[in-house]
Amino acid sequence: MYKPRIARPDDIEDIKKLWIDRFGEEEGFADFMFSSRYIPEYSACIEENGKIISALQSIPQNILIRGRILPCTILAGVSTDEEYTGRGLMSRVFSFYMNHIASLDIPLTVHTPANHPTFFSKGHLSATNTRFVTINSAVGYTEPENIRPDELYKFYSTVCTKYSGIISRSYPDFLFKLKDYESTGGKYIAVRINGMVTGYAVYFDYYEVLAEEVLAIDSESYEKLVDMLKTISNGRKLSMKLPPDIGIEIVADSDETKPKGVAGIASLETLLRMAVGIDDFAVEVQDRIVEQNNGVFNLSGGKTTKSPQICLSVGHLMQLIEGYKSIEELREEGVVHIRDDNAMRELSKLFPKQNCFIFDEY
Repeated sequence: MYKPRIARPDDIEDIKKLWIDRFGEEEGFADFMFSSRYIPEYSACIEENGKIISALQSIPQNILIRGRILPCTILAGVSTDEEYTGRGLMSRVFSFYMNHIASLDIPLTVHTPANHPTFFSKGHLSATNTRFVTINSAVGYTEPENIRPDELYKFYSTVCTKYSGIISRSYPDFLFKLKDYESTGGKYIAVRINGMVTGYAVYFDYYEVLAEEVLAIDSESYEKLVDMLKTISNGRKLSMKLPPDIGIEIVADSDETKPKGVAGIASLETLLRMAVGIDDFAVEVQDRIVEQNNGVFNLSGGKTTKSPQICLSVGHLMQLIEGYKSIEELREEGVVHIRDDNAMRELSKLFPKQNCFIFDEY
């Protein structure tokens, strides 16, 4: 029987090797990642005969949910030795991890899996969208401008407040994030209007240009930023990840907005207490992964003996709280059972839809 456990400091080399083998990650980035981002207390693994055969790493962060800053974790990777795939090890280590995070009173976990639906069966559902734009032969005319890290952070921390589900970083952690990018050649540029930073991009200039973060304050700044990236591309392929709510038109070979990030509730009681804090309403929740998340709750996090007014899964409740979907959308999808129409109307006012966006992977 395979038994998950919390990772230890001396597991680092084994877990890093598993990471590289499974993800094909560049060793330079993996070295930086594990020297600065490996936190045993927030990682889990399974071993057999002294060999780590499955591992999950995460990083404690803060997240903005409807303007409130909450503690969370962001999954950095879940990997299983190729010889042991198909034995349910990922599900075991994931379930163990979620229950461990719940025991720490951390309300939620977010991540951006390469295969988006991988975690749906585990209650981690779509929570943010990203606009993906590709131009096969990009040519622009606006020269890029450089930006200092402190300028970049000031702009980032201001503009990010318009989104729900985005990581909220301190300045030291933001500098760590830039080092993550720089460890594999990441660069950054800015748009300035009247001397003020109104947009930035973080990109990789390889055989093609990959813009991982593109964020601006208005349409004019987005248009200039895109043109700067096209100038850098100089006839090569340009791929960009943009927030889903910007309305600028881009002549592109592909332009698609689709789900990118997922979110899951570790401790429902903690999430309701921190993010909502209202005693009214009785909500019945089902969770296959974290046992303590099952039951009927009021919206301040306590369990109640009142008859539930709505019933839904923990994943769909996360979508409602974050603002990714409205209560009306969940009802149309048939994933929420409404027992009190008046309560539904009040919940609609309490949880209006939000612009949900994330570009952080670690």
